[in-house]
Amino acid sequence: MKRWLAPLLGLLVGGAFLYAVATRVDLIQVRDALAGADWRWIALAVLGILSGYTVRTLRWWVMLRATTPEVRALPCFRPFFGSFSLNNVIPLRLGDVVRAFGFTGALGVEPWTVLGTLVTERLLDLLVLITLSLAMLTVVPGAALPAGLQPVMQTVIGLTLGAILCLFVLNRPVQALLGSPRLAALTARVGVLDAIRRRLAEVVVAIGRSAGLRLLPLLMVLSLIGWLCEGAVMILVMVALGLPANPAAALLGFGCGTLATMLPGPPGHFGTFHFFAIAGLSMAGISVVAATAITVLTHFIIWAAVTTTGAGLLITGPSGLFRDLAGRAAGR
Repeated sequence: MKRWLAPLLGLLVGGAFLYAVATRVDLIQVRDALAGADWRWIALAVLGILSGYTVRTLRWWVMLRATTPEVRALPCFRPFFGSFSLNNVIPLRLGDVVRAFGFTGALGVEPWTVLGTLVTERLLDLLVLITLSLAMLTVVPGAALPAGLQPVMQTVIGLTLGAILCLFVLNRPVQALLGSPRLAALTARVGVLDAIRRRLAEVVVAIGRSAGLRLLPLLMVLSLIGWLCEGAVMILVMVALGLPANPAAALLGFGCGTLATMLPGPPGHFGTFHFFAIAGLSMAGISVVAATAITVLTHFIIWAAVTTTGAGLLITGPSGLFRDLAGRAAGR
């Protein structure tokens, strides 16, 4: 029962948000709006999302190369796209676990080092998405966060900045703390605690190497380019639906929807993305019907393009995808 509790909670949360969306809009009008979508702009939107993920793959390669200089760029595409493809269809973000532990042989990088780069990746994504969303709030006339969401956003911003401060700026002191003889002596009394301390130390070292001060400007630029490519999907969807292109509204809606994927939800973020993306578009003055159609089509393009591309790379790649996972399991 405990094994299924988290996935069930995600389904319930996603279902609740989908129900909230469905009860606030005329679904027939949304269907009619979607029926008139121009496939040529949809094709450009697919190109946009794949371009964004390509840039983010190259960013991940830069992080990995900082920890292991022998890592090549091309082998990074399969685990990167594949992990997001798996996250879109299986619960608990297990695709991230596969990226860390399922490709150690192909990448030549230890799994705990990969986990460190994943932490760096997520923090950079949060920082860019928060910055974009707040910037769009100042650009869109009359847009403001609902009062109920302001404490949530403040909490997210505080936690993100705190994590960046501890793991990026104060990385060496954190390394020193985890490696201190006094802490090692305390955790040595309990084998599990000592193993956790040593693994955390490896992750923190990887974060320090993958997000060094010399690399951070490049990583931030690649992060911004990648997310702007993905945000452009919503702009292109507006045009595909015969609506005026509104970049500020699109980036606000996309930012709100993507930040909401931090919430527990089903694989593929069905429900959570939809509810908050529609809220962001509505704050920019877009009607509920139009906002719902934009969000539904944007989410479908992103989900389908990433899932099929990642699955294709996993299927057509070298055999033995889980060879490292099986070997580690056997070793235990």
